[in-house]
Amino acid sequence: MHLWKEKERCPKLKYNLVPSSVSFHNLVTLEVQGCDGIIKLVAYSTAKSLVQLKEMKICLCENIEEIIQGSGDDEDEVKDEISFPQLNLLELIGLSKLESFCSSGNYTFGFPSLLTVILENCPKMKMFSQGDSNTPFLHKVRLQKWENDERWEGNLNSTIQQLFKEKNSTIEEVQNYIED
Repeated sequence: MHLWKEKERCPKLKYNLVPSSVSFHNLVTLEVQGCDGIIKLVAYSTAKSLVQLKEMKICLCENIEEIIQGSGDDEDEVKDEISFPQLNLLELIGLSKLESFCSSGNYTFGFPSLLTVILENCPKMKMFSQGDSNTPFLHKVRLQKWENDERWEGNLNSTIQQLFKEKNSTIEEVQNYIED
């Protein structure tokens, strides 16, 4: 599924991409690029249907804050697992407002086939998710698509949290240097 044409972007496409009742059981690749109107990409009920998804690439969407939106009522939700059994590539590039993959603490994520995560220019991303993530074959997060700058801190959440801390400490050092 591609949400753009070769020379067209979709800056006015809004969150209501698809109703939460719609499922994509046979979707193999999801690419979203240049859709600045999207804040949350998919509802958790839609995400649960992405069982054949092998690649997810979300790029240059200025206002996206999270990829999977919870149901909105965290206290009443039962802890639920969202599994992406076939996903082997996750690219999150140029998402200046992205804070997390999913901010709801009531979901655990299963990525039994995930081999590559590319996280480039997502300066506000503090964590992957509040819930646990099972990534048995993932052992690095690439910081740039075309270079081998990689990190790993034991799990996906710890790696992203460490990257966020490092970036903020570097910013503080530069600010202190400028002030001195």
